[in-house]
Amino acid sequence: MTTVDKIKEIEAEMARTQKNKATSQHLGGLKAKLAKLRRELLTPTSAGGGGPGLGFDVAKTGVGRIGFVGFPSVGKSTLMSKLTGTHSEVAAYEFTTLTTVPGVVQYNGAKLQILDLPGIIEGAKDGKGRGRQVIAVARTCSLIFLVLDVLKPLGDKKIIEKELEGFGIRLNQKPPNIYFKKKEKGGISMTNTVPLTHLDLDEVKAVLSEYKIHNADISFKCDATVDELIDVIEGNRVYMPCLYVLNKIDQISIEELDLVSKIPHAVPICAHHEWNFDELLAKAWEYLDLARIYTKPKGQLPDYSSPVVLRRETATIEGFCNNIHKAILREFKYALVWGSSAKHNPQKVGKEHVLADEDVVQIIKKTTSAAILNTGTEPQSEYYFPVDQAYLPNLALITAENLKTKESLEIEKDDQYTNDQHQFYKIQLSPPLGAGEKLQVTVKSVLSNFIRPFPVSVGQSEKQGFMYSGNAFALSAHPTSKQMTTVQTPGKNMQIHAHPLDSKLQVTNNEVILGPFGKMGALVKDALQVEYEMTGPVIHFREFRRDVEVTHWGSSLAVEDHYNFVNRGAGLKGQYIRKGARLPPSGAEDGNAVKAFVVGIPKLARDIYYRDEIGNISMSTIHHLDKAIGLSLQRWFPIFGGWNTTFYTGYNVPLDGFVHRVPDTEKYILKMNVKAHLPFSLDSIEYSISKTYMDSAGRSTVTIKASNLVEDHVQELLVQRTMASINNGNNNSNNSDNPGSASTFASAVGSGTLQALKPNVVDRYWNDIAEHFREPGFSTFDKEKSSQAIRDPEFMRKLLLAVISDRPGQGDILPSVITKSSCDFFVSLDKAGKTDFLRLLARDFGVLQEDVAKAARQYSDQAKQDPESKALLRAEQVLRHAIVPGHNKFFDRVSRLPGGLKFLIDIRQDLLTILSENRSDFYLAALNESLKEKLQAWFVGFLDLERLTWQSPAVLLEKITQYEAVHKFKDVQDLKRRVGPGRRVFALMNKGLPTEPLVFVQVALVNTLSNNVQDILNDPSPGHVNPAETVKCAIFYSITTQLGNFLIKRVVRSLKVEFPQIETFSTLSPIPGFRRWIAQCQGLGQKLLLPEEESTISQLSRESGSDVEEQFGALLKQASMFSDKDKTAKLRPILTRLCARYILLEKRRYLALDPVANFHLRNGACAHRLNWMGDASSKGMEESFGMMINYLYSLDHIEMNNQQYLQDGTISVSLPEGGFGRVVQDAHGITGSSVSRTMESSDASQTGDLVELHGVKLRLLNITTA
Repeated sequence: MTTVDKIKEIEAEMARTQKNKATSQHLGGLKAKLAKLRRELLTPTSAGGGGPGLGFDVAKTGVGRIGFVGFPSVGKSTLMSKLTGTHSEVAAYEFTTLTTVPGVVQYNGAKLQILDLPGIIEGAKDGKGRGRQVIAVARTCSLIFLVLDVLKPLGDKKIIEKELEGFGIRLNQKPPNIYFKKKEKGGISMTNTVPLTHLDLDEVKAVLSEYKIHNADISFKCDATVDELIDVIEGNRVYMPCLYVLNKIDQISIEELDLVSKIPHAVPICAHHEWNFDELLAKAWEYLDLARIYTKPKGQLPDYSSPVVLRRETATIEGFCNNIHKAILREFKYALVWGSSAKHNPQKVGKEHVLADEDVVQIIKKTTSAAILNTGTEPQSEYYFPVDQAYLPNLALITAENLKTKESLEIEKDDQYTNDQHQFYKIQLSPPLGAGEKLQVTVKSVLSNFIRPFPVSVGQSEKQGFMYSGNAFALSAHPTSKQMTTVQTPGKNMQIHAHPLDSKLQVTNNEVILGPFGKMGALVKDALQVEYEMTGPVIHFREFRRDVEVTHWGSSLAVEDHYNFVNRGAGLKGQYIRKGARLPPSGAEDGNAVKAFVVGIPKLARDIYYRDEIGNISMSTIHHLDKAIGLSLQRWFPIFGGWNTTFYTGYNVPLDGFVHRVPDTEKYILKMNVKAHLPFSLDSIEYSISKTYMDSAGRSTVTIKASNLVEDHVQELLVQRTMASINNGNNNSNNSDNPGSASTFASAVGSGTLQALKPNVVDRYWNDIAEHFREPGFSTFDKEKSSQAIRDPEFMRKLLLAVISDRPGQGDILPSVITKSSCDFFVSLDKAGKTDFLRLLARDFGVLQEDVAKAARQYSDQAKQDPESKALLRAEQVLRHAIVPGHNKFFDRVSRLPGGLKFLIDIRQDLLTILSENRSDFYLAALNESLKEKLQAWFVGFLDLERLTWQSPAVLLEKITQYEAVHKFKDVQDLKRRVGPGRRVFALMNKGLPTEPLVFVQVALVNTLSNNVQDILNDPSPGHVNPAETVKCAIFYSITTQLGNFLIKRVVRSLKVEFPQIETFSTLSPIPGFRRWIAQCQGLGQKLLLPEEESTISQLSRESGSDVEEQFGALLKQASMFSDKDKTAKLRPILTRLCARYILLEKRRYLALDPVANFHLRNGACAHRLNWMGDASSKGMEESFGMMINYLYSLDHIEMNNQQYLQDGTISVSLPEGGFGRVVQDAHGITGSSVSRTMESSDASQTGDLVELHGVKLRLLNITTA
């Protein structure tokens, strides 16, 4: 009987057995037998071979692997082709795909590997079809896309899940929290920390008996099932996330789509039309649990364009460093982290620090420093550093730096003391080191090709070792009082072959520390030899040559890179045996060999090719990265130690992005970055830039050569070629007066003043070449300083004119295309280019003064002649049209584009930035005002109030969580609670920005006026059983200030329609400036305390002799003060009085000093009640000692409150019990007689009493709240 037959027999018996307490033990044993048989299917026999099989074994790449699993003909291959651009056979019959087809998709800076697997059939787990190979590959994935036909999703989903489960794959499940460990004796020990409702002792015993386990410790920390127990015992289960991709939604109705969208973990798409791919990739990112980490070079801004993407489980500083290069950890000192994982920005952290998504990291490397002490009597301006003559051929770089100031020190060879043993380098100390002074200097010397394999050759399957041989001491030209030597290696299993006999020695897995050593003389040497093991190739580039040539087509550059590298690892002992050797990354037998490598080429490259030294085309794969193209190359044989290879890569790049002009001349240069980013050391590098024989000036070549290069070499390089011009075919080469004559322009290039040319630069370039026979020079610039954007004013003017002008018969499409082109052009500009563009738009397309003056005269003359004529109306129309600036039409046309409104907002942001640096620019200021008026009209006129719920688009909800500044969201459940029953979130939306909540407010629907925000945020079930009766108050507990007045009034009207019974509309607002105001008053020496309060503070402080006000300030800084109930009770009336004074009496001009108070008071609210410990969070305590305030929006008083506050600063105050009634009297330590009543109304409930308190007008209202 086969294994499959046995499985079917057990499944039949389980189906016949009724589950109850009497049969539970028997069923447990059957399930254990079934799991063991399943394991036999999972474990291939020797006869059957191992692994997924031919055509299924695919090398892993990228940060995550996504496998497409599904029945035949559900659209997996179409989805693959559309997502990745990889060809996967697509046809109208089943089983089109017969092997695994790999591809790569780029998302959020991450490279995600996609595997299109052949379709599986029911019974795949039992060996039917190719199911076992497919599921074997699926087990290696990080995420499964279960591709389903949307017309029958649930049935197919259930069948495929059963097949995957039979192969040990658990979808969207966490490993059960069960501790299991076998032991030699002691029997079965079982404990549980939670009640077990699905499992009893008999079932556990039956399972363990089937596995012949009689001694084990088992601890259940979850309510486990017998299946989960078996999974833990088997130990070969794979738990992975899964997305159910519901394809072909173009074949169903909207109602059906709404229904299938509610399936958990489902994403509806249409692969054919590429619908909803954004959500699919966003969900894949979420389920893969990836984190983007941005790098920040020292002294520069973070690089947000090219993040390092890590899995959450490896998202540590150590994982971050290893992802970039393992060598970084050898020099790691600490890291600076900005972002949500940091307690403060930046935070200094170690290798174990766990990073969060979109953190910014700066790595600080270790350096070795020398403390120089001048023991003489005269200042010293020179320090000598020796290098062993034997090391000079390997010396790639030597630098010196002042450790304290981080300034580079000048270092140069000095032959005065140089001999046949040592080469001395002189370091200039600036300023000179005075007598008795000490200075710490860092000297960094980099030696290439210094490590040798040991032994020199190994077998194909043997591990290789390397030997470091050097000086055990730091070679010094001067006596030293103390020193220590540390050797770190990239490998492991370190062994010491030679070292000073009397030295202290510390050895770890990859580090040796010698010393510390005491006083030593100058130029002391002793042998140190360290052996270590390192598996992996050691690539060394012996030669790199780049040829850059203008092609015969005249519109592109042809670039060819010539590479020659050698594997510096241990040589191959014996013959190469192909049996067992595998393509990367499988197999360790040839782990020391070079199997594949990646070279980078420019993003704009096209027509890419790759060949070896004899013309063979080897395998290559193109990966489109954010800033470049990665060309993955794989030779047709592995490169073992001592073997070398030569290969070539070539491509074309457009010429118009690189030709530029020197200002105020007719001279051109070809500007491009010729720095090659090579991952390994390099013997020599050569660049060749030439013109072909077809150029009229003949062929010329410029070659740059360098040797012994390492990654530390980062230098600007300028190459120029100067030729006399031949004007109009005249061979007079001495025409120096010709403005087109070529001459040196190194100063112009070096100062960064190059000007980019307009789009027809290539034509103009060749026209000038033909006219003057000039040859362009060539230069290199780093990427940060260069810009491919074209900033020629004439081109900009023509482009804007094309957008703004109305041409007969051009229709509606062409203006939109031209406008979109202008927007794309603007985005491509750097800051200087954007400034030029906006200034030209403002100056040349503003109001034409001559036209306005002419239209005004015509209107005036016509008004005098005949005020009632049609000619006057026509003149009025002409005048009205004349005073409208031309750039308004540009704004109008941009606003009609998809995303146009957002683009105009970004333009205004650029405008404000430019104006902040140049406030005197009248043209840009006028442009800013015009755009501001346009945006105001569009925004206020087209704003819609929208309630956000859990069913709102995810992008909207995500932005709400990002923009919330008052009470941050804790997690998804917190978001769900705030938009759910008993709560409301309203946002103002603009149709031009459908995914952008411009302003929003969060509302709590409660039965009484809230006095603290903790009850609102932490209420687990804020809904109401009968909201029509229990909802009495609407509490605005978070609101963005922009357009807040407009928003609040519309929200009140909306809530009134939904809940007519609500009469109380109030805020629960922070008082952000209260603590800061107290500190400022004390800093200015102002007296805050009343006499009776001073005695209270003295009792609390228990310090005699010091100033009471200082004691008060010291008490407020003690966090423990507010955790003591007795002390807090004494502080409460003092802080409440001072807070009332701050809200009511402290002014900025005639308006409230507190920004939140000013916002609500000018909106027509009245100050209602101060709430002690209204916000007990750390933020609330830091801002206002936890105090919050209710501002009441009484519909009967809003208009009058608003008018009086804006007119003379009158603040309306309601007088509820426990509210401002008392504090109005004692806000400044005064009695009731100090309050002067200036006006008394016959109906105080409507107009209130107007009183004056210390020159501040207060309007007292009697308002009843729920």
